[in-house]
Amino acid sequence: MEMSVGKIVGQMGEGEWGQVHNFGDLVVVISFAGGAEAGREALTRIRELQHGEGLEKAVTAVMGEFGAEVGVVAVVATRVFVAGKLKTWVRRNGGKQGWLANQGVLVSNIEDGLTLTMGNERFWGCVPEGMVRTMTDAEELGAVVHGGERGRGAVGAIIKFKLQITNINSNLNDKIQIQKPERTQWWGGVRMPSIKYQVPRTPKIKPIWAGVGFLVLFAILVGGGAMWKKEIERRRSGIDEKIETIKQKFDEAKGLAGLNPVRSRELLDEVQSGISELRGIKGIAEIENEIEGVREEAMGVRRPEAEELVDLGLVRDGMTGEKMVMAEGSLRILADEGRVVEVGLKSGNGKVVAQVSEGKLYVLGNQVQIPIDKGWKEIKDTETWAGNIYLLDTDEIWVYRSNEKKDEWLDEKQDLGKSMAIDGSIWILKCPISNVQCSILKFTRGVKEMEMEIEGGDVIYTSDETDKLYVLGEGKVMVYKKTGEYESQYIFDQAKEATGMIADEQNEKLYLLSGAKIWEIGL
Repeated sequence: MEMSVGKIVGQMGEGEWGQVHNFGDLVVVISFAGGAEAGREALTRIRELQHGEGLEKAVTAVMGEFGAEVGVVAVVATRVFVAGKLKTWVRRNGGKQGWLANQGVLVSNIEDGLTLTMGNERFWGCVPEGMVRTMTDAEELGAVVHGGERGRGAVGAIIKFKLQITNINSNLNDKIQIQKPERTQWWGGVRMPSIKYQVPRTPKIKPIWAGVGFLVLFAILVGGGAMWKKEIERRRSGIDEKIETIKQKFDEAKGLAGLNPVRSRELLDEVQSGISELRGIKGIAEIENEIEGVREEAMGVRRPEAEELVDLGLVRDGMTGEKMVMAEGSLRILADEGRVVEVGLKSGNGKVVAQVSEGKLYVLGNQVQIPIDKGWKEIKDTETWAGNIYLLDTDEIWVYRSNEKKDEWLDEKQDLGKSMAIDGSIWILKCPISNVQCSILKFTRGVKEMEMEIEGGDVIYTSDETDKLYVLGEGKVMVYKKTGEYESQYIFDQAKEATGMIADEQNEKLYLLSGAKIWEIGL
């Protein structure tokens, strides 16, 4: 007899937990308001009480202790037992099907093709009776559960039984052999004189291969014993159960990658931890091959093809850009040798529009030049907002409300970063140790309001017309919500050498300045 279990677990809300666990002879469908640790405890409790007090008492106890919705299907010899309070749909071979009338009863003998579909209240809330009549595949019902908000918190299982039928050879002649009685001849009772003679025999020579064969047999027996011992140790250590848990979490992570990427990433971290613990154990190779692809989906990784918008080398031979801003439907680039270039977004044509004077700092946003001030330490970045000019220094943000008079903007001096963006608040990218360990600081009216750690970066971008934060660095553009949560990332070759970035969410475009070229990708 073979039993297959198809698992269907919907997206879980905050503080919710659900799972379908297969012990081999016992399938548990469970959900409740609690975390994974409490879930593992509930599963262990069911298993322990099953052997001590019986299945019905085990389920009743766990329902009371954890406030859980629980349903179980147990195989006992050639019978199947259902317990718990979950609704169960029974399909028998031949098309007969319907709801199981009473829980906690034996469902007769196991038949070939017997199928049980069990689920919690939310599962049956999004899977109508007409659908379960025609669908017996877990992937099909899983698509229904994951396809909408109604599937949140749904947990169900499809359990199928298949009997192995052995062909019986009905050829009686192969089984019965009739022996005929021997006929005794008349001379059978006459004693004949015996003549003894001996035929010389060739002496037997024992080949050396006999010894070799014995050694091979001995090695096989010893190796087989070691393998059997290893298998026994494997079972005792709970490795099979750990592998089953890893597989279930991985299946859940795949299903949630596009629906709840945060939860999917959490599950993938747990799966990766489990794989590291069981490194070299059979049964997880397929997951090891797939996990990076699923992680990329859950991380929102996109690999777009960048298109060249303009080559500054065509404006002036050998010209390269250092910084870029957007203004009035065009891009302004501060290039080498103090030249300022303007590029039309529609035409892609560029031209030199200004030259930075010696001893002056050019602000691209409003195209003004500020005299170098001895009070500056090291200006890392410049931005404009509401007609004012903001300069990012090592420990201060200077604000110019006119071209020559500066004021301290921060309420207190502190270590700052290397890149700045303004949307009403000021966002600063700070990497005190290296580009790998960075943080984003948010200041409002001179006071630090928020700090969040990120992977790394060189340039930060946002504006009052964008809903998100964009961080360029390490060959990719990371996207964050302004509340601090990671959202997605763009990976493409042109980002590796880029020094400037602008995100135009309204037109779904991202522009990157990399050396002499400006690249464009779709958001």
